[in-house]
Amino acid sequence: SVADRDLLQRTLTGADGVFLMASLWLKECAANPRACLETNVTGAFNVLEACQLAGVSRIVYASSSAVYGSPVPTPITEDHALDGMTFYGASKIAIEQFLRAFQHMYGLSYAVCRYTNVYGPRQRTKGDATSVIIRFLDWIAAHEPPLIYGNGEQYYDFIYVEDAARATILAMEADTQADAFNIASGVSVSINTLVETLLTLTNSDLRPLYKAASDSADWHFSVDKAARLLGFHAETQLADGLLALIRWRAQYT
Repeated sequence: SVADRDLLQRTLTGADGVFLMASLWLKECAANPRACLETNVTGAFNVLEACQLAGVSRIVYASSSAVYGSPVPTPITEDHALDGMTFYGASKIAIEQFLRAFQHMYGLSYAVCRYTNVYGPRQRTKGDATSVIIRFLDWIAAHEPPLIYGNGEQYYDFIYVEDAARATILAMEADTQADAFNIASGVSVSINTLVETLLTLTNSDLRPLYKAASDSADWHFSVDKAARLLGFHAETQLADGLLALIRWRAQYT
């Protein structure tokens, strides 16, 4: 547990690098802000402190594009202001800042991975903390029209889990000291396109329903820095990744 400081130090002694992935997700943080603080901030800080005391030389931290808040302009680079307005985004910003402090005070090397919307086999399929892709697939499986809020022209970047995992390993191996990277596909798609693709891949003749909403989004990310310093390029096309998810979901859920 990230709450057990002594256990963390004993466990991490002798490790060269640590991947700090422990976190509550956005909706969990919204539902329980105190738990968000205890896990995403205090727990993560415990890991940073244990790494420093155990002599770990490098940390890769799983952050999120949620640190950007409502970004302007696009494409979003890593130099964009950190303006997260959710408890989840705030918790990620806090640990990014603590990493900067640990690097400055103790020379701890780190890389921050700001993931966009990661999807693929083994993602959550039950409970409130499921992704929009899973919710659409649930409706389709139940022969119910997928519900789209607004006009469906909100744009998001979806990155396949294997691409995200490969980028994470490259971040650990990179010859950098204190950098943040957008881990994204570099291709943004609308919710309309996402739903149309899911309907096609599932051979469904359903049509989406639209519900009036003021939701707007225009998430386009620069992936130049990750390409330049990590040698990372996303390889999985959205339709291929979604098909892999659909097949896994049919087999294991």
